[in-house]
Amino acid sequence: MHTLFAFHGIGHSSSLESAVQRWLTRLESVQSLESCAISVRVRWSPLGLGKRASVELAVSDEAGEIGVCRAARFRQDDDLYPLISEAFREMRRRLAERQLAASTAGG
Repeated sequence: MHTLFAFHGIGHSSSLESAVQRWLTRLESVQSLESCAISVRVRWSPLGLGKRASVELAVSDEAGEIGVCRAARFRQDDDLYPLISEAFREMRRRLAERQLAASTAGG
């Protein structure tokens, strides 16, 4: 599987990258993926509300591509772990729904 992983607005974190890799391994155990792009971004809110963090996740397989984004207020790096978890859980749910819809339509 081709994987693209990027940090924007924060320095590289081996710990965050390991967390993403663990989630990818779990996701691949239930779904065969062709590619995955993960972007972890921290930036100042344009509304003056402090820093915001987002995790953007896009995967593709033989049926197409699905994207997920999760965002929240950012105070420290530990705030990113729940966002990563939420993004991957939502991706797993969407892949399962699509697989169920395909099997229902085909059978």
